[in-house]
Amino acid sequence: KMIRSGCQGKPRTPTILEKKCPQCGHDIEMFSIDTEARCENCGFVAYNDALSCVQWCKYARKCVGDEMYERMMEIARRQKEEAAAERQRQREEAAAEKQRLKEEAAAQKAAEKQAAARYKTAERAVSNAASSVARSMSTNLVNSIVGGRKVSAGTMAKRAATNALSSVMRSGTNSIVRGLFGNKK
Repeated sequence: KMIRSGCQGKPRTPTILEKKCPQCGHDIEMFSIDTEARCENCGFVAYNDALSCVQWCKYARKCVGDEMYERMMEIARRQKEEAAAERQRQREEAAAEKQRLKEEAAAQKAAEKQAAARYKTAERAVSNAASSVARSMSTNLVNSIVGGRKVSAGTMAKRAATNALSSVMRSGTNSIVRGLFGNKK
């Protein structure tokens, strides 16, 4: 079938168009004045891009005929529905991706907050342990001086470390473990 010769949108000199058959991939040749062409390989009917003018031209029915007009309008309706469905699918995908990123950011923030809390707990435990070491060293120093015993610096440091370690083990171990690993058992 051919587009009516009086169509204002028709080129004056027909040109050859090549389209790929969507069914088999074979090349389909049609003239610019043809409304459709059949694939020589599989018989699929391909339509010219005249479809766009059929949608708006008031002479389209006269130009392509009633049957072709109805078929082309049905194709246009389907394409419009498919395009709307595709846009909706893309919007839904974008919304789902946005929600996923939001949840991922919230989880990351919660993990960072939890890590910061563990760090503070561990920092307090280390500070308490350091205070225990300092108290123990000063106590040992005072005892060695006041008690009249002569104790070497190495022995005094060893005793201080032992006292601090036992103090940490009594009071700080649980804090350190909770600080480093959380309250999980």
